[in-house]
Amino acid sequence: MPQRLNARRGKQPGRKADEAWMTRAFHLAECSSLYRTAPNPRVACILVKHNRVVAQAVHERFGGLHAEALALAKAKTAARGATAYITLEPCCHTDKKTPPCVQALKHAGIRRVVVACRDENPRVLGRGIRELKKAGIRVTQNVLQERARNLYRFFFHWIKTARPFVTLKMAISIDGKITSSRRWLSNPTALEDVQRIRAQHDAILVGQNTIRTDDPRLTVRKYGKDTSSQPLRVILDSKLALNPHFRVFHNGPVLVACTNAASKKRKEAFMNAGIARWISPISEKGRVPFHELFAELGRRGIRSVLVEGGASVATNLLEEKRVNEAYFNVTPGLSGPRAVSLYTGRPMHLRNAQVTVLGDNAVFHVRFRRPR
Repeated sequence: MPQRLNARRGKQPGRKADEAWMTRAFHLAECSSLYRTAPNPRVACILVKHNRVVAQAVHERFGGLHAEALALAKAKTAARGATAYITLEPCCHTDKKTPPCVQALKHAGIRRVVVACRDENPRVLGRGIRELKKAGIRVTQNVLQERARNLYRFFFHWIKTARPFVTLKMAISIDGKITSSRRWLSNPTALEDVQRIRAQHDAILVGQNTIRTDDPRLTVRKYGKDTSSQPLRVILDSKLALNPHFRVFHNGPVLVACTNAASKKRKEAFMNAGIARWISPISEKGRVPFHELFAELGRRGIRSVLVEGGASVATNLLEEKRVNEAYFNVTPGLSGPRAVSLYTGRPMHLRNAQVTVLGDNAVFHVRFRRPR
């Protein structure tokens, strides 16, 4: 990508130039799904001086330097007098693993900061911007704000509710069934899109029936993912009835959620296999309650969960209004009356749907008005 945008030297960039540089910063943040920064958001920073890039960086890992600090370290003295384009308001609090980025920007002599949106973390919200202005740094806010709010929707939801953002993803035939005689309902293009969605989430959740029926790995097999950077696979298995030899238990981190209905023998079998378990303090109709599970995942720093399987899991989540958004991939086929229906709950009208055509598949992306 060219290192220069069309703007007159010596003159403060206009809105279009700011949006162009911020677009580049977003591209940097959005294309860095390899990095596991949870529970922190993945922020990008570009330093621009005389209409040229001085340095750029993205937050790479939890506990490591933030994007601003990394970019300033790369730029060294060249950062003085530069403009910093940052996809999220710089942090200003000190009760964390790394120094506050506001102080680093001030000490580096940054002339101007352009921010996409404010950080909804109560320890930061507006304070970072106020401290920059107090230090005499010019601040421009809300440049491509909606894009920022979309990118950080998982983090904002988690920071406000202490629970992960829940995304439901289901592939269905035209007659609303999630099973058929075919191994895969989705076409290759849609299956590749699933990899993209998986890479965006901190965890993938399925029920035990999905593991037993499909024996999936539930891994991200693109975007440079290795075993250490895979999403956490969360499996609902109230009695620990699964065999620890299924593939999902051997391809990255796993957490099996069960209840006290699991026998001592089954608990020991999973413990001896080295599989992490979480035992819900209560059960709900013989199953792990989502309220308790999501509270536990939130405590573990899981900001987002992609739910991939099971008609009963999907129905319960939708009826309890715990889904924030959903992807329904509709495929050109009729599975017939013996196939399993996606949804068996009360009638529900889905609003805010956007449709994307992927070959002969149509993906309905639905955002719910009142998520929990």
